[in-house]
Amino acid sequence: MKTSRLRRLIQHNLAGLLAILLIAPVQAADFPQTQDITGFDKVLSRSGAAFISGQPTAEGLARMPAAGVTAVITLRGDNEQPDIGYDEAASASDLGLAYYSLPLSGDDSYSPAVLAQFIALYQEHDGKILLHCGSARRASFLWTAFLVKHQGMDLATAQQHGMAINLGKSPVAGLLGQNMELSYQSPAPANSDDATTTSPE
Repeated sequence: MKTSRLRRLIQHNLAGLLAILLIAPVQAADFPQTQDITGFDKVLSRSGAAFISGQPTAEGLARMPAAGVTAVITLRGDNEQPDIGYDEAASASDLGLAYYSLPLSGDDSYSPAVLAQFIALYQEHDGKILLHCGSARRASFLWTAFLVKHQGMDLATAQQHGMAINLGKSPVAGLLGQNMELSYQSPAPANSDDATTTSPE
């Protein structure tokens, strides 16, 4: 009798715990917080365990292990390496940091494949990463997309997170003198094409 009652109690508690887990929302990413930029160009922001920044100097890079970072992800292309002034990959290795290159250097390089690679690296290192480009602009683009794709954040909120780093304003917004928000484009009808069509006479 006591064993049967105990079994029912355990089953009831497990069912309740499972229900809580199923309805629990995904924890939202922390809003980016500005950090001391010593050793970084223009920007150093932190969201949870992740840092998003402009180009680090060797001294800036050396700050990262103590901050819990285990991997560096650069978005700068090979053509930008001479501007850095030191061997970033070698310095990262000397500090015990993994080093990855995901170049974003033209419109064609911004693709779902790059975002998927970044998500995989983020997960591999439990978010303990330094994501950077030259000024944190490209890093802000990638981070904003990451928040939507991986964190399930709505686009407008993700844009606010990106703006807090260095997403920047659209030149069109500057010309119009008012803020703009990103939005999804409605999918085109299956039979439509890029050209405007007219009904046959």
